Amino acid sequence: NLSNFTQFQTDLGNHALPNFSWITPNGCDDAHDCGLSTADSWLKTNIDPLVQSTYFQPGGDGLLIISFDEDSSGGSCGLITGTGCGGHVATVIISPNIVSAGFQSKSSYEHENVLRLMAQGLGLTTFPGAAANAANMSEFFGASASAPPVSLSPASLSFGNQTVGTTSAARFSTLTNTGNAALTINTLQISGDFAFAGTGNCSGSVAAGASCSISVNFTPTTTGTRTGTVTITDNASNSPQTIPLTGSGVSSSGSTTLSVSPASLSFGRVKVGHVSASKTVTVTNTGSAIVSIGGVATSGQFAETNNCGSSLAVGAGCAINVTFHPTSSGTQTGTLTISDNASGSPQTVSLTGRGH
Repeated sequence: NLSNFTQFQTDLGNHALPNFSWITPNGCDDAHDCGLSTADSWLKTNIDPLVQSTYFQPGGDGLLIISFDEDSSGGSCGLITGTGCGGHVATVIISPNIVSAGFQSKSSYEHENVLRLMAQGLGLTTFPGAAANAANMSEFFGASASAPPVSLSPASLSFGNQTVGTTSAARFSTLTNTGNAALTINTLQISGDFAFAGTGNCSGSVAAGASCSISVNFTPTTTGTRTGTVTITDNASNSPQTIPLTGSGVSSSGSTTLSVSPASLSFGRVKVGHVSASKTVTVTNTGSAIVSIGGVATSGQFAETNNCGSSLAVGAGCAINVTFHPTSSGTQTGTLTISDNASGSPQTVSLTGRGH
């Protein structure tokens, strides 16, 4: 939007400047048609209040780029950008994150380098036109000041079981600016059956070394495993950051039912003292509520391993691997027993094998 400069002064007074402002003085105040003393007076009157504002104090995130009119002392070769005979633009960079007061670069930069710097200041990670391949101007800010790294703890949030249609207590992840420059948070987005709880405080700017919290609630819309993601975009070197979210929706009055397949296992002939190849029994929660697994056991000359854990979410399954290790010859029998809170518990699988 084009606005009169008085609007900029009003916004500055209210600490409500937009993320990006382009200020163009008139032909006299920009030293094109009038002397340097006129331009200097304009800068002192209009720009000095900006530099003195909190945007440019320690912990602020202000970035001011002042470019002056081209130097016309290039001689007969004219104003050719990038040559040693004129076309040079004097540029001053002001920021609370400058590597040192009065720092002066010995490098020559083009317009596209400054364009890239402005884009980085806005938190962009892709750059338009020639700026895409232009060198950055990080020497002004030290090794990491222009792109502070960010850490998240914990890196993911798990909400466990939650009754469908009800909202969980908030869970938190702490975002820490581990760099030495202010972090600017541009957007926070969330997906799935999850929402920001409203008790976090991550927004705007996070000073170097400071932290803020992101709070999330889980409200499952259906039973089963639910997933989502918090996505944070900012000016950090590792932007965007993501926080994976998981939770399980459960029915308030659902049935607990397990399916066990197959109903029996036969291992055939196995030498005494040897162990057979494993055979798998699949257990699936076919009900509408979580099933609690109390234990899995075998009898006789059989053994098992499993990944069933202490519970099975609705629709989830697990595997039980059974082996036969005969200690005597002849037909051997046993039972695989699954203890749980499902109807028909305990579930059993018949086991047979022959030692020889």
